[in-house]
Amino acid sequence: MVEVGDNNRLVVNGKDEYKINRMRSIYVRRLGVRDQFVHFLACGVSCSAVSWAAAYWMPFWSAYISLLFFAVGLLWGLCTFRYYELRAVFKAVDETGDFDVAIARGVCQQRLSRFDEVVKLLSPQCA
Repeated sequence: MVEVGDNNRLVVNGKDEYKINRMRSIYVRRLGVRDQFVHFLACGVSCSAVSWAAAYWMPFWSAYISLLFFAVGLLWGLCTFRYYELRAVFKAVDETGDFDVAIARGVCQQRLSRFDEVVKLLSPQCA
């Protein structure tokens, strides 16, 4: 659960801590169909890439094994999808520029309402 701690100086999500004074802005992002599709595809490809090593030992079965692992990756992507993200834009510490970080992800409406509370609380403090 996302908490604001240490006298409104930190955003805490599990063991991760983010300093509010380094944030430029904080917002909630609703993930769309394109985001979910990219997530499913990345999970499927990453699982099937592991199985391509089998091409050296079992050349005939490697295509079938990789398709099986791709399907397992799609199931993994289905089990790990999220609808909402709490994101923050952090100030640059060098010449690379500002960067976005996904602080937390959620599926349920209750989590979205908590994200909205955190945004309302921290938006005036981010600059």
